[in-house]
Amino acid sequence: MYVPFGRGVPDNHRSWGTIVRVLCSLSRAKERFAEPVRLVDRGVLHVKGSDCLEFLQGLVTVDVCQSHRDTLPSVMYGAVLKPNGRILSDIFLHFISQRSILLDLDKEAVEPLTRCLRQHRLRAKVEFANVSKSYSVWVSPLRSHHFAGAQNWSLDPRGIPELGSRAILPVSRGPAGDAIFQENRWRAGIAEGVAETTGLLPLEANFVQLRGVSFTKGCYVGQELTTRTYHQGVIRKRVLPLKIFGYANVGDILMRGDLKVGRVIACGPAGGHGIGLMTTAKIKFNEASLRIQNRGAMACVVEPAW
Repeated sequence: MYVPFGRGVPDNHRSWGTIVRVLCSLSRAKERFAEPVRLVDRGVLHVKGSDCLEFLQGLVTVDVCQSHRDTLPSVMYGAVLKPNGRILSDIFLHFISQRSILLDLDKEAVEPLTRCLRQHRLRAKVEFANVSKSYSVWVSPLRSHHFAGAQNWSLDPRGIPELGSRAILPVSRGPAGDAIFQENRWRAGIAEGVAETTGLLPLEANFVQLRGVSFTKGCYVGQELTTRTYHQGVIRKRVLPLKIFGYANVGDILMRGDLKVGRVIACGPAGGHGIGLMTTAKIKFNEASLRIQNRGAMACVVEPAW
């Protein structure tokens, strides 16, 4: 871990107290994600019907039909986009059968996404139901677990080992672990949910690296801008992991000298890990050279493993 001593760092951030608090918070977060936990901020939307796959193929960023020509995958990661190519909701697709798929998504996105699906249904033989009161989303640091009523546990489809595995289980009491998993996810530099992804372009949210977008499938809503941006090879901003030394809030501007280089998308209340939408040409990895505007805190952008 880069310790923020040296030129350009205010004296009040060179104290051992600040450093010890940050180190302890990071260490505790890593230790606590050691068993399956329930994500209370996630909802579950059931999509079913004979046209289920073809219907979703025209809306999501991943190729659900290509994946089913040989075998039925357990879970896929993708998003439903707005017509302007920006994210409406990121989603996990848990496949029960070719006629039944459970969508794991932010609870705040369930109603907006349901409205979107209904607008595009037309004559497709497909139905939608919010089953968040009957099912809940669980995550685990391990590869798999066996619980009564579990359809399956699958490795997180984004391919990041620190994210472990996911499952949708019938509702039952269990440890709520949103904050635990959240910090683990921030450490990997991954945005998830309405507050962190809505309004971003898929490539800004690193969907290529996270296996969340296909460039070989047919048309889907928002495809034109996504494909054009990818083939032009110009992605000016990306979500990247941050280490914050001091206090920061969502929306705070990150400065390098007098130059604005990004903004905080998510962070804890007392520093530690977070994520930011950063202008890639203006940053250097692993240097505590960023100042949070109008605050005494400092930050550095961590080079992600992916």
